[in-house]
Amino acid sequence: MTAGMIIGTGIFGALGATAERAGPALLLAMIPGGLVCLATGISGAQLGVNFPRHGGAFIWARAFRLDTVTFLAGCCYVGQGIVGTSVVSLAFAYYSAQLIPGLPLHLTAGAVVLVVMALNSFGISFTSKVIIGLMLVIVALLGVFVFFAAPHVEVARLAPTLDKGPFAFMAGAAIFFWAWDGFMRTAIMAGEIRDPRKAIPFSILGGIAIAAVVYYAVAATTLGVLGAEEMAKDDVPLFKAGMQAIGVVGRLADPGGRMDSID
Repeated sequence: MTAGMIIGTGIFGALGATAERAGPALLLAMIPGGLVCLATGISGAQLGVNFPRHGGAFIWARAFRLDTVTFLAGCCYVGQGIVGTSVVSLAFAYYSAQLIPGLPLHLTAGAVVLVVMALNSFGISFTSKVIIGLMLVIVALLGVFVFFAAPHVEVARLAPTLDKGPFAFMAGAAIFFWAWDGFMRTAIMAGEIRDPRKAIPFSILGGIAIAAVVYYAVAATTLGVLGAEEMAKDDVPLFKAGMQAIGVVGRLADPGGRMDSID
């Protein structure tokens, strides 16, 4: 479930914007956020084990009588959740529009949010099964993408350079950071976890590890096919790389010919 919470639309939506800021250092820019999530996840696992209740940071901060910090953290968490949901739903709509020309982006994004709200109303057990199922489908499809696109990778494009400077690099790292979100869900939901002392640390470390493998396989393949400059021009870099690598099949999947220039 942890891997499913991390792996999602973030990898589809964040790569282009990260490449725009970090340039050829894209693969390096993915590391700082992953390290922060790993360190925070380890701390969260320890706290979840010792305070196995719902609420996460809110419960933990109150246990140490940090009421002001609890309030501020809660406000930030709600704000991040609203913005993150908006970005993810829009990324889903942008990719969907590549297959359905003329699809209204904002209406589609809003509909996705409503569908997720409806799914959540069925409870944690049902939602977790949906998350795991979707994760398996997404990883399988990304595996197909990597398999067919890998032969078209130009290794020279993977060499990291800080051409855009350290500030642009850190801006790219900050953009990709939200793609790691979801790493601490099992600690936050500790009250629902069976044998939390064993399950929570394993789920957090294992989930981050699985996500890291998937993220780097997909990012390296996309970067190798398109290059950082081409990735930065588009909001749907994975679709673009897939179209370029697949060739004739890609054209059949794109009857409008929107990607002919890439072929």
